[in-house]
Amino acid sequence: YGTSEVSKAPFVVNSVADRPDANPFDGLASTSGPQVNGVPEVTFRSALQASNHVIGEDDITFNIPGGAPQFILPQSALSQALDDVAIDGSTQPGYIQGNIQAIQLLGTNAGASARGLRFSGDRTSVRALYISAFTSNGIEASGDLLTLIDVTANNNKGIGIRSTHDVTLEGESIFSGNGPAAPSAASCDG
Repeated sequence: YGTSEVSKAPFVVNSVADRPDANPFDGLASTSGPQVNGVPEVTFRSALQASNHVIGEDDITFNIPGGAPQFILPQSALSQALDDVAIDGSTQPGYIQGNIQAIQLLGTNAGASARGLRFSGDRTSVRALYISAFTSNGIEASGDLLTLIDVTANNNKGIGIRSTHDVTLEGESIFSGNGPAAPSAASCDG
């Protein structure tokens, strides 16, 4: 999939738009969209795409103007994160631990069989995200360790979380109301 020696991480998401990375190989995650507060637009989609082309673990943080909560509605399935990545919704201005997550990833418009987040890196973490309304699973992981901290995955038509290896839950993670015949977690070791 091609990688770059450039490491510009963390990728700071500053827009709820759903534009792709204009040049995934440059390590910047910037889109062709308008600037946000004088800096290039970075969407959640573009940050995931760019993280697949930068060597080493990447951090995806949030600084979307307007406080919290912010709603991200992908218009199609998101890219799978192929390497180690840490996604931290608690970095969004207005985040208060114990309140509703400041970053809400809603699959309402993502299409048939769309999964929320997909990971294959060996060390992946997600903090303070709300993942809902996907037509398949909320989170899928195939790497060695998935750590979820204060994550909510509910009202997905598939399973809330599916992992082939170890899952560590910390904080107040909630998985409920997912598919009618599906458990909230499945195929999890550990």
